[in-house]
Formats: sequence, structure tokens, C-alpha cells
Amino acid sequence: MKLKLQRNLQFLDCTKGCLTIDGLPECVTLEDVHHDVKIYGTTRIPAGIYKLRLNTSGGMNKRSPYVGYDWHKGMIELVGVPGYDCVYLHIGNYAKDTLGCVLVGRADVVGQAMISGSVLAYEKFYKKVVLELLRGEESTIEICDELKVA
Repeated sequence: MKLKLQRNLQFLDCTKGCLTIDGLPECVTLEDVHHDVKIYGTTRIPAGIYKLRLNTSGGMNKRSPYVGYDWHKGMIELVGVPGYDCVYLHIGNYAKDTLGCVLVGRADVVGQAMISGSVLAYEKFYKKVVLELLRGEESTIEICDELKVA
């Protein structure tokens, strides 16, 4: 399974993008902004290709609203991000929710530094990706920058 996150719009406090799975549109994304020097919790990860895996032991697993749901098998983690640990795809609507991770949503809130429908988008996205990861299929995410400033 190949995911691609195309970053396309940068605000003062967040970056928006679109996520596809095997070339088909899946959801919108929201991340932190770029900083030349990493600042914990406010810097997005570098563009690149990262392997995905299930993380069942990181702190986010204990805080996830999905703890105890049969279908939730752990957090989807991006592996090998230089200078970062425990980078996940997860729910949230605002830049303050990211902490360096990638948020997924159903819709971009045009002109605002937020996305909406995160819970529904995450559940749909997660159920597709987790099946591949549980089968042992290699899954990757390519993150590309093609930014316009808002």
C-alpha cells in the first residue's frame, strides 16, 4: 500500500495537505509548519518516504480515544523520520493537536488553520491501512512539498 501526502498550503501555524492511498483521494491533512531547526511539538517532519508500522507501546496508544475498540490495533507510525520518534497519523482538528504528527480529516476549513471531520476520516483511513499492516504487507507514505502560502 502506498500513501502519498501532498502538502499544498502553509499558514502561520499549520500546513495543510491531501492524502491519497494507492493514487485515490482519501482525506485532508493538517501538520505543524516548517522550521529550519526542529522545535519540539511545532515542527513538521521533513518531506520523504517513510515506512509505516503499527506501534502498540508508545504513549499515544494510552491516550487514544480508541483504546479498547476491537478494530484499533495500535497507532500507525511513520518509521525512520530523522530526528523524530513516535510520529503518528491520528485525529485532531488544529495545529495544537499535532505535536509533529499528521492529522487526518474529512474536509478543509477554507481560510482557517483547521480541518474538520477528523474522527470519521481517521476511522475510515485506519481500517484500510491497518488491514495491510496486519497482513505484513509493506506500506509506505511519501510526503511531498508543493506549498502556497496562505
